[in-house]
Amino acid sequence: QKPVAAFTGNHTIVFTTIDKKKYREEFSFQPLQLLTEIPAIVPGDSLDLKFGGLEPGDIVRVVLTDTVFGSEGITRLDTIRDESRIVITREELESLTNGPIQIELIKESEAPVQNGTMEGGRLYISYGLKREFTLAKKEE
Repeated sequence: QKPVAAFTGNHTIVFTTIDKKKYREEFSFQPLQLLTEIPAIVPGDSLDLKFGGLEPGDIVRVVLTDTVFGSEGITRLDTIRDESRIVITREELESLTNGPIQIELIKESEAPVQNGTMEGGRLYISYGLKREFTLAKKEE
């Protein structure tokens, strides 16, 4: 785990085997940026979230939880399209209870190691943002 500011950019991992052979793997890390400011109080309409640091095809895990025991909340994977946005629909917000809501947006990427041993390997990077807001749906 590293602070985002210190980790943004290009990196090289060097793996040295017990017989001193070195393997270099290069990758770039661009952090997920939430460009939409989530208001402190959300009235229950949809949330249209816009992002920076994402490319079409990137996967973002969306997790929303309320404070009710036994509530399943919302957990889903979204594939980013050209607009770099995710919409949490009114219907999804309806499944949550009024009050504090935790939202986590997690960018996950996994790719095979390109310059590794014959055994291979995978490079996995996970980065997340957390926010909190109060859901205040109108009671009917």
